[in-house]
Amino acid sequence: MELSNYPVTWIIMEVMSVVLFAMCMRHALNSDRPKHKIFELCCFVLAAALFEHVGVLGGNYWYSQERFMRFGLLPLSILLIESVIMYSAMTLFEYTNMPKWSIIWFVGILSTIQDMTIDPVYVNDTYVFNGVAQGHWNWTIYYDTTFFGIPFFNFSSWFFMTGIYAGMMLLGRHLYDKKKKEWIGAAYPFVSAVLLIVALVPTAILLVKPVYSDNNTFKFWYELIALIFNFACAIVLIAKNWQKMSPVNLKKDGIVIFAIPAILHLYDIIVGFGLGIQQSYIPVVVFTAIHMAYLIAVYLKSKKAIAK
Repeated sequence: MELSNYPVTWIIMEVMSVVLFAMCMRHALNSDRPKHKIFELCCFVLAAALFEHVGVLGGNYWYSQERFMRFGLLPLSILLIESVIMYSAMTLFEYTNMPKWSIIWFVGILSTIQDMTIDPVYVNDTYVFNGVAQGHWNWTIYYDTTFFGIPFFNFSSWFFMTGIYAGMMLLGRHLYDKKKKEWIGAAYPFVSAVLLIVALVPTAILLVKPVYSDNNTFKFWYELIALIFNFACAIVLIAKNWQKMSPVNLKKDGIVIFAIPAILHLYDIIVGFGLGIQQSYIPVVVFTAIHMAYLIAVYLKSKKAIAK
C-alpha cells in the first residue's frame, strides 16, 4: 500500500503504538529486573498474537490486512497497544499491596476499561479498500444487543487474557526469586504466553461466553452477567485494599502508570468525535472519566503521602 493511500488516523495509531511500546521498553530497562520485564512485555505481544489468531481463525472477527506493520493475520500496532495496556496496569499493581492472586482482577478491570473506549472507535474507524469498508478489525458475529457494537464476551475475554497473563508473570517472578535460575527468568514469559491460550479455553466456556448456545438472548444475558460479576469482584478487591496502597514513585513510574492510559483515551476521544463516530461518544466519555478518576485519585493519594 502506498503511504498516500493510507488513512491518516491509522498512521497516527501505528506511530502511537510504537512510541508507547518504546516508552514501556525504556521503563523496563530502568526497572529493578530489566531483563525479566522486557521479556514479559515482548512475550505479551506473542500471547496477544496467539489469542487474537484464535479469534480470527474461529471466525469471530477479522483484521484489515491493509497495514504496514503486520504479525501474521494481525496488525502489529494492535498487539503493541494491548501489550502497553497490560504493562501499565501491572506496574500500578506493584503499589497496591493487594494479595498476589488478585492481580487477575486488578489488571483485568483496568485493561478492560481501557478497551471499552478503544473498541467502539477502532471498529468504526472505517475506510474502503478494494470496495470493502474496513475498520481496524471487523466483527463477523452479530447480536441484537451489544456494547455499542461490540459483543460483551469480548470484554470478559480481554479481562481474563490480561489478568491471567499478569498472574502467570507474578508466579514466574516468584519461581525465579526462589530458585535464582537464569533459565527460569528467560523461560517463564514465553511459557506463560503459550500456556495462556490453554488457560483461557475453560475460562471462556465457564465465564466468558456460552459457546454451545444458539439462543442470542441467552448469550447476551450470560455474557453481560459474567462481565458484571468480573467487574464487581475487581471493584470490591480494589476498594477493600485502597488504604494499603503505597505512594507511587511518580518520577520513576508515573509516565507508564498515568501518561500511557491518558494518551490512549485522548486518541479515542479525538478520533471518535473528530470522525463523528456516534457509537463511540458515550463509552469514550463515560469510561475515560471512570478510568481517569481512579488514576487521578491514585496520583493525589501518592502526592499527599509523599508530602507528609
